[in-house]
Amino acid sequence: MSSIPQDLIDPKQIALFDAIDRVSGFQGIDPPELVVIGDQSNGKSSVLEAIARFQFPVHDGLCTRFPIKLILRRSKEERTYISITPEPSRTVEEKELREFARQIPPHDDLKAWIERAATVMNVPSTVKKFSDDVLVIKKYGPDLPCLSLLDLPGLFRVETENQDRASRAQVEAMVQRYIKSQRNIVLLVVSAQSPFNTHTAPETVQKLLRDDPGLAERVVGVLTCPDMAQSPDEAISLLKGQVYSELSKHPWVTVKNQTNDERESRETLEERDLKEEMFFCEGRWQSVPQAQKGIKALRTTLKEVLWTHTRHELRGLIDEVRREIAKSENAIAGFGQPRDTREAQRAYLSNIVGKFQKLVREGVDGSYRNEDCKKSHLTQESCPDCTPFFPRFGDNSPESQERRLCSRVRALCRAFAIAMRRFGKTKIVVYDAEGGGAIDGASNDEELGERSLLSPDTIKEFYTHEEPSRTDPRSYERYVDDQIEQWRGGEPRGESSHRVYTGLFEEQSDKWLNIATKHLVATWKSVRRFVELALAAACSDSELRDSLKKHTIDPQLKELEQEATKDMKNLLHCHDHGMSGFYDSFIDFQRIQPHTRDFAGRLAHSLLDGYETAAAGKSGGFDSWYQTIGEALLNTILPKNGLFINDVVRGELVGMVRGTLAQLADTSSNTSPMAEGAAIKLAAQVGSTASKRVIEHVETYYEISMLAFVGYVNALVIGKGILQKLPDTILTHELVDGLDAETLKYIAGETTDVTEKREKEKQNLEVLKGVLDTLTAFHG
Repeated sequence: MSSIPQDLIDPKQIALFDAIDRVSGFQGIDPPELVVIGDQSNGKSSVLEAIARFQFPVHDGLCTRFPIKLILRRSKEERTYISITPEPSRTVEEKELREFARQIPPHDDLKAWIERAATVMNVPSTVKKFSDDVLVIKKYGPDLPCLSLLDLPGLFRVETENQDRASRAQVEAMVQRYIKSQRNIVLLVVSAQSPFNTHTAPETVQKLLRDDPGLAERVVGVLTCPDMAQSPDEAISLLKGQVYSELSKHPWVTVKNQTNDERESRETLEERDLKEEMFFCEGRWQSVPQAQKGIKALRTTLKEVLWTHTRHELRGLIDEVRREIAKSENAIAGFGQPRDTREAQRAYLSNIVGKFQKLVREGVDGSYRNEDCKKSHLTQESCPDCTPFFPRFGDNSPESQERRLCSRVRALCRAFAIAMRRFGKTKIVVYDAEGGGAIDGASNDEELGERSLLSPDTIKEFYTHEEPSRTDPRSYERYVDDQIEQWRGGEPRGESSHRVYTGLFEEQSDKWLNIATKHLVATWKSVRRFVELALAAACSDSELRDSLKKHTIDPQLKELEQEATKDMKNLLHCHDHGMSGFYDSFIDFQRIQPHTRDFAGRLAHSLLDGYETAAAGKSGGFDSWYQTIGEALLNTILPKNGLFINDVVRGELVGMVRGTLAQLADTSSNTSPMAEGAAIKLAAQVGSTASKRVIEHVETYYEISMLAFVGYVNALVIGKGILQKLPDTILTHELVDGLDAETLKYIAGETTDVTEKREKEKQNLEVLKGVLDTLTAFHG
């Protein structure tokens, strides 16, 4: 029996490194590893064989196309295990790769199993490409050293038919990823057979050192093939630290490789060690310190560096394991207890319902309070329950607005009110500059666009409509006169039929239904998005969410939507055909008319007196005075007194006042009787014709109805009919209790996939807790 080789791992540390190996497959844990890098055909495989003390088929290219992790442990019995650790980006094939794990029968050829693994990883021997999947070989035996290392594919510079540019980039990225991990020790292998400046691996390390100077503490350099050195002097210079000294803080070590002829002649590794020892006792190699030459010296260096570095990284590794434990516990909590009984299924759903209702109620009320997590955590430990559903104050991003339902819907309601004011009428009467200015929606549009929480796309899609057509006062009166004649009933001449009033209002409010419908669509879009977010926060199981939506939430939302649409149309019908309840509000308008006539007379006197005073000291005539003083006063007095509640009456009065004042201004200075008469005449003309009366009444009725309609749609249909019903309607404990056994099982019953995932998480948790105990014991 051969002598037992020196271990890279002290027997007292085996439990620690075994624990580290057990967590190497967890994505959130970066365990320390000894990573071997080098160029292709630089003797790297021979060095590994000398360290590992057994020969495996790496010389025919099998293990050069994917990383291979070698774990060796001393045991009385010989046994070998082989498995594949998929790269993180693997999805569909991951299960097949993990299922490849098995124990190799004692007399089976390892080479054949490696070829099978290569086929599973989609890199068979017939295809020359590379994979990031890791082949794990774990061997136990009485003569094996204790070690763990990861051999990476060799770097190459020259592209060939079998190794193209994409392959080179893949290998370079793979090697750099492992080097950059500050947990890893890097064994940098360089061959003396070619000039050092032609090697890719040292150049790669040099580039990474620029961003991570501490990398030099983690690099151990080894020089191969000293007996075939292209320049022995350059090789000696490397060992003396005269070249590449910046790559490593540790002295370089040189080892003599076993040649292919020696391997084929069945030369043992012990014989190889003896030849190496004799070689370094001759010639110039005698000047090299004993600690820098031979495989024993390399093992000693690696053992010391590996243990020192691993011990230094334990604190960070413990923190990572604890975070993974928390993630695993959260995942298990998310699956809930096994749901194989009706009671368990109802209890599981009830917990989700409680969380969901609370979030919806907070969103509807506008309090936006997040529930405090009641779990115990480590410092900086992540926890889904600690992640707030409602955003922090100051976060005004579109994503955060979707969670503030009350604020979002109020912004929509405000946009609806502005849209009704701007786009609600079919026709608007436009007065010229002399008559009091044009009615323009620009200010409303500006307010909606600049001050709203809504995006321009939302405003354009739901709150932008066809502009009203524009007409002048005389044309509008003639149009109404024509409709009075067309719709004559039994009323006296000079009066209008009831149908003219209702017909003109129906024409003016014809767009209300479309504007209100789009408002409801926008509201439901926001409501459904909020419900989706709240459900996702209350239930982490996507399949269960889909079932809840299908069997409870969507039907309830559909019913609420139908009720809201019906309520909105009923409100609209309240204004159709001149509902008497709204006509009764005309008493206020009737009170206004006498005050209007009186105010018209006083206004004429006031403005005329102002003109006479100004004309005494200035020139320019009536037009100049009216433009600078009279028009401004008129436009201030009217709104301030609040006597006219619609634009038609105001516009008509403004035009008459100006025309009358123009006539009075051309008369003699004794204008008081004339002004009095003109004002009285003016006031009387306001309601003198049937068309004017119809217009006044319909415009007043429109203003009253529009304000009422907007208010009731926002308050009754949306506020009371939708928002206030959400928490206690769409997903409730009563709905869960009312589910029949079959539906309950369909919604909350546990699938095989969920059962398997829970069991896998439990196994992971058990592994992690065991590893944590071991790491903590070594860390002290």
